[in-house]
Amino acid sequence: MKFFILTSLIMLLFACKAPLAPMPVDQKLKQSMATHLNKNPKALNKMHYEVDSVVYFQETGFYICEFTVHMKSDTADKTMAKPIDTVGVMKVKMNKDFKVLSRYY
Repeated sequence: MKFFILTSLIMLLFACKAPLAPMPVDQKLKQSMATHLNKNPKALNKMHYEVDSVVYFQETGFYICEFTVHMKSDTADKTMAKPIDTVGVMKVKMNKDFKVLSRYY
């Protein structure tokens, strides 16, 4: 009987692995928005975007998000007198697969 209890306890210890925690929704939203902004073929290639924070509301099939985005350029060119370094807000509708559906502003 003691052998059975000891064996079952050892098996229980090895069988109980802590599941990996999924990435929080806000981190996934920030990551997909940064990818959308930096890899978008319509965007200017000389700009770099960093998503600082996100506030979101979950609807049935999508998220309504408001991102705080830091936009900067590395160098000035003919059209700009000096490099750009600014922070702004973007409002986005993003589906549950974390793909941008539309931008409000």
